Amino acid sequence: MSVFTGTVQASLIDSNMAPVGTSTNPVTVQLPKLPSLTRSLSVNLSTAGNNTLVTGLSGQVIKVFALSIFAQMASPAVVVNFTAGPILYSAIVQPTNTAPFSFGLAVNYPSYLFQVGNGINLVANLSAAAQFTVNITYWMESVG
Repeated sequence: MSVFTGTVQASLIDSNMAPVGTSTNPVTVQLPKLPSLTRSLSVNLSTAGNNTLVTGLSGQVIKVFALSIFAQMASPAVVVNFTAGPILYSAIVQPTNTAPFSFGLAVNYPSYLFQVGNGINLVANLSAAAQFTVNITYWMESVG
């Protein structure tokens, strides 16, 4: 956790409030700090089968906390599995007519949607060929 210590300006909240903190009575606010290895990427996929999104590193796990999928054009129903051996997350993407389709999931750090084990690649497996963009935000964390 990163820690902020200082005087909070009550005037920014309500001009009728007294100061929240002073130099003799500081306020400490704990703010979550994203890990230094936080990354975001956007990958265009079109090939059925396994598509590597993030290459695993020995001694590191991958923790995904935001994910979105965008079907770039009308396509058949496609199952998108995010895997690292076992299926970690699965979505059935079925655009209607010619309209593009998208959805997204996210949680606040330090929570995560799913984790990929030590040194294992994060893979998106498409059940059929289709045009997709996958956006993920993740961090790498040392094991043990």
